[in-house]
Amino acid sequence: MSKIYEQKLFYRLLKPCVNKAFESFYGDYVVVGRENIPEKGPVIFAPNHRNALMDALAILSVTPGAFSTSFLARADIFRKKQIARMLNFAKIMPAFRIRDGYENLGRNNETFEMSSELLINGNALCIMPEGNQETEQRIRPLVKGIFRIAFATQEQCGPEKPVKIIPVGLDYGSIFKYGKHIIINIGKPVNMTEYLELYRGNQAQAMNELRQRLSDSLKNLTVDIESTDHYEEILTATELAGFEAQTGRHFTIESFKLRQKAAKTLVNKEKTDTVEFQAFAENCRALAKQLKALHLKPQALSGSKPSQAALALDAVLLCMTFPIFVQGFLLNFIPFFLPVYLRKNVFKAQYDGFFSSLHFGTGLLTFPLYYLIQTIAFLSITSVPWWLVLLFIPFQCIIGKWAFRWYKEFRKYEARIRSYRLRISKNEVFENAIRNKEEILKYIYK
Repeated sequence: MSKIYEQKLFYRLLKPCVNKAFESFYGDYVVVGRENIPEKGPVIFAPNHRNALMDALAILSVTPGAFSTSFLARADIFRKKQIARMLNFAKIMPAFRIRDGYENLGRNNETFEMSSELLINGNALCIMPEGNQETEQRIRPLVKGIFRIAFATQEQCGPEKPVKIIPVGLDYGSIFKYGKHIIINIGKPVNMTEYLELYRGNQAQAMNELRQRLSDSLKNLTVDIESTDHYEEILTATELAGFEAQTGRHFTIESFKLRQKAAKTLVNKEKTDTVEFQAFAENCRALAKQLKALHLKPQALSGSKPSQAALALDAVLLCMTFPIFVQGFLLNFIPFFLPVYLRKNVFKAQYDGFFSSLHFGTGLLTFPLYYLIQTIAFLSITSVPWWLVLLFIPFQCIIGKWAFRWYKEFRKYEARIRSYRLRISKNEVFENAIRNKEEILKYIYK
């Protein structure tokens, strides 16, 4: 019987294709700290968990080719045999929780033994240490499963073969929209041999110290809004801080750092600056209402008023490239919208933390299949050379991505035009929104 960490030929062929598709799903795919990943195992990746399957694929996309990376996932998704076989092929093992029934908790022993075995053999394991998924940007209390596996494996490996836990912060521009950014922020490895002697003397203390260290590392690698009473207000403010750092029209890592810093500052002020923080929170709530009334996003308030010449030039460029957009749209609109249709009407997913995973998973099937059907149709109605037919397959993908980017630029242009008109007309709601934005930023940085 084959081991879960063995990489079969089909898996080896499929993995780079999935990784490439995953990177293409995001408008900005940014990896920070790749040098922190060791050249060989045993390694346990410990990312924060906000975005279902996409969190696991983010880890898979950065692991070296020599690594075989396996995953733990909640056991209830393994109930159907066909799905369980697919998950096993993807190197995903079940982890049972109390909600799965006390009688099933003992079945974790088999999973933990398999996990230790693959680690001892120099492979990688990915465990979401928060235990469950939540869409809000905060690090939740860590569960002990990851530490049980790490210590058990380290005991078997001995001090000469360290097990390393690598914290990974995942930051998404959107957890349900295509074409946004992803930052994979890889932290410094935690060497389990540092805790081995303490573990042998006091297991509870070793667990707690390691849990605290990993939690602190994850908080330093993400935007951690550790607030329950004013989460939405702090989120609004951190987004404003991030937009102020953007250059041109592309997301930058500096934007992430400013959002991260703003979140830490505001969480601290919430605890220590009660009176002024309430005024800040009211400004945030007022700004959210104003933006909704104006049909604008926070980034529309950042930057200076665009010139008429710049707006005119953008309009000309959009008009000149519109025919290319039309071609890309016509060749791709069915596979673009089909995953959304399936999510709404077949899967009927209500939780937005699953949206990206369903869109990406169904897109892996629908895009290649549609391109193949369209290529066959193209071949049947034309008499072009065979090599041009082969070029038609990647052409559909390239022009489809280009059409989507054109559409994004068009929507941004619409927002700039709306913002420009509101500025020159001295719209009262817009001017109040600008003042609220400035007050919010002033409070963050004072």
